[in-house]
Amino acid sequence: MERAFPFKETEINSILILLSFLFLLNTSRILIDRLLKAGIVAEILIGVIYGTPLFNLLGDQWQTAFLALGYLGLISIVVEGGLGTDLKLFKSNILLSVLIGITGIIVPIVVCMLFFKVGFGTSWIQGFAAGASLSSTSLGTTFSVLSNAKMTKTRMGTALISAAMLDDIVGLIISKVVHGLGGDGHDIGWQIGRPILASFGLVLVLFIMLRFFAVKIVNWITSKLNLNERNIEWLCTIVLFSVIFAFISSSSYAGTSNLLGAFLVGISITFVEERTRSGKRETSPSKIFEEKIVPLQEYLFAPLFFATIGFAIPIREMFEGKIVWMGIVLSVLMVLSKFLCAVWIPIFHFLQQEKKEINHEELESMEEELSVEENHSNEESEKKSWIMASLILGFSMVSRGEIGLLIVNLAYPTTIDPQTFKVTVWALLLCTIIGPVAVGLVVKKTRNLGK
Repeated sequence: MERAFPFKETEINSILILLSFLFLLNTSRILIDRLLKAGIVAEILIGVIYGTPLFNLLGDQWQTAFLALGYLGLISIVVEGGLGTDLKLFKSNILLSVLIGITGIIVPIVVCMLFFKVGFGTSWIQGFAAGASLSSTSLGTTFSVLSNAKMTKTRMGTALISAAMLDDIVGLIISKVVHGLGGDGHDIGWQIGRPILASFGLVLVLFIMLRFFAVKIVNWITSKLNLNERNIEWLCTIVLFSVIFAFISSSSYAGTSNLLGAFLVGISITFVEERTRSGKRETSPSKIFEEKIVPLQEYLFAPLFFATIGFAIPIREMFEGKIVWMGIVLSVLMVLSKFLCAVWIPIFHFLQQEKKEINHEELESMEEELSVEENHSNEESEKKSWIMASLILGFSMVSRGEIGLLIVNLAYPTTIDPQTFKVTVWALLLCTIIGPVAVGLVVKKTRNLGK
């Protein structure tokens, strides 16, 4: 047994492949971002080319390593999303988020079950498993798209983030159900209940800590310490990584999604900084993250994450005639199913309009100050705003990704047959591409979307 890993010079072929891989990930993203505002698609395609699906230039060892590094990128993206969340908007839009999330889960599952059962005679269980994978929303893609569009702190962006997080938690639960369907069903109740209980428990414990302890403790520590700026920077770095480590490990070992833990990291730091003196300093955990981590995330970890999605797409096996057209038809249905979530934006908009009461005197005052043309212009602007917000939300929900691929791979081959698997992967792939591209095209057409 070797006592140490041998140090050897890396072969020039490996170095050139790695350099070209990282170079193309970033340059292709920048190029497609400028054209379509959807650089994620380029990163996925580079992953397909360099990974197992096509040329396998990286080999199994590098793909395994990049899978781990890419997941760190996903965690970083979600933490950033939590840090950028407006807590007041988050609280006031809980109902909207829940309705969007539930719609995005139920409709794709029902449509998939009908598509496979009625259209092709497969079992209801196969349709459910396929629908379960296609009911997920790619949390990493959602955060990336909103960040590129600078919409994380808008009402629509906040509702979308919360809905995608709900989809992720439910997707984790559904993955346990699908895995149980393919086995002997042992402890299926606990498999379903554990993620639910763990999620609620983690949120409850965090609420108590933030509400009654965290702010007081941080204020007491900052009042006692007399540190220079350099030492404060080190302290904030230690606090940042300690909180990330604690939340990620707690959520994982408890049995829920570690992405929920990552999101709660950002929410917690934002909450504490808004209510303590630490948020007013030149150096704070959130500023350390923005200055030190985000650049690494943008150019290394996040591109690797989206490339690993490409690693998992079995592109060589998917070009059979029947599989292709079934996949395209299912993709269209899944785009429409997720886009249906956007219907809640105009519904809530019109409900709020009805609640606004303007008395006669105020109305007369407004008419004196504003011309008819200006009133008409304001109405048009407001209408355009919620229409664009609906388009952004609907297309953002379309993108699938990591959880969907996890579910469909857990279901294959024990629960779903090869044909259903390939058709489902087609739909996952096309939706993951269509979503960011569509959002990018809408973003290019307007400014200040979703506000």
